[in-house]
Amino acid sequence: GWIVPVPEEIINQGLKKPFLYLGQEAWKDTLNYIKLDKLILNTSSSKKVLILEGTKHYDFMDVPQIAPIASQLGITGSMNSLELKDLINKEVVDFFDKFIKKER
Repeated sequence: GWIVPVPEEIINQGLKKPFLYLGQEAWKDTLNYIKLDKLILNTSSSKKVLILEGTKHYDFMDVPQIAPIASQLGITGSMNSLELKDLINKEVVDFFDKFIKKER
């Protein structure tokens, strides 16, 4: 997730709804994690942050699934794409089950 464009008033207020952040291990611009840390600190609702080691931006798209050459081009990380897909799916489904499904 890219937090840099989130308005400062939202960062300062925090979120009132459950929040799940799945992200790559490093951004070139450290401002993203500075803002994320501040958002998390100011968020009063349930929150979960998973920084996934061995991932890059394109790992969170379909690129690794449909273009295995992406790893050779250096645009994806070292984490196995199938394991990452399973992890993302599990985390998102668990989050939705906990905070969305229960409201029905």
